[in-house]
Amino acid sequence: MALGTTRAVALVAAAAAVVFAVILTVAGPLTETSFTSVSYAALSATAGIVLVAAALSNRGRSRVAWALIGTGVLCWGIGEIVWIAQGAAGEIPYPGPADFFYVAGYPLLFAGIILLPHLRPGHFERIRLAIDALAGTVSLGVVMWVAYLHQVVRVGSNPIETFLNLLYPFGDVLLATALMVLAMRRTEQRLDLRIVFLAAAVALTTAADVIFSLQVAAETYVDWGWLDALWLFSYGSLSFTAWLVTKPTQPSEHT
Repeated sequence: MALGTTRAVALVAAAAAVVFAVILTVAGPLTETSFTSVSYAALSATAGIVLVAAALSNRGRSRVAWALIGTGVLCWGIGEIVWIAQGAAGEIPYPGPADFFYVAGYPLLFAGIILLPHLRPGHFERIRLAIDALAGTVSLGVVMWVAYLHQVVRVGSNPIETFLNLLYPFGDVLLATALMVLAMRRTEQRLDLRIVFLAAAVALTTAADVIFSLQVAAETYVDWGWLDALWLFSYGSLSFTAWLVTKPTQPSEHT
């Protein structure tokens, strides 16, 4: 995909995702239609595609990092496409092929965020950041366990389902940890909008995932409502991130 095409597609996808999300937020739950399902799947997959394409405009470690992030998002998009195809064909199996792609997206996104270039901190600052990250991760794990992880263990009717039920919240822990990494990351740019919009997307996805798990457990989840809008805002933010990644190279960053 040519650089100009990538930038144009990224902007259109970002705008479309935000408009779709606003409609879901304002209009309330929509009746599920083929157009709604296909649009949702297309926007999620496009966010991953433009991120991968945008990664090619970078070099070295930065290219690998953004390519991993884009591949992770693309896995979620493929998961949406598989889920819709299975729903159209009949019953959706659980666990099933869609779950493989959903789960695979989390570690890929996490690995890409960890690899993003950043300014190397001093010795004492590195220790402080490590302690902060460890404390935040442990605290988050405790909160998530109290909130809903202990309920998930009892939900699965067999060991495979229980294992998959635990993989999803583990993916959210990875995203939340990645969010803390992004919050503590320093670059040569005073305000790196790529990091800002990427962090916003990660935060929205994590929040939507946790709320979704709680609503499913309480049997209160409704398709195509404000919760789906959160995921769409996330995909819009990711598409806009891809557009920012394609912009002219800023001052070099040090790993």
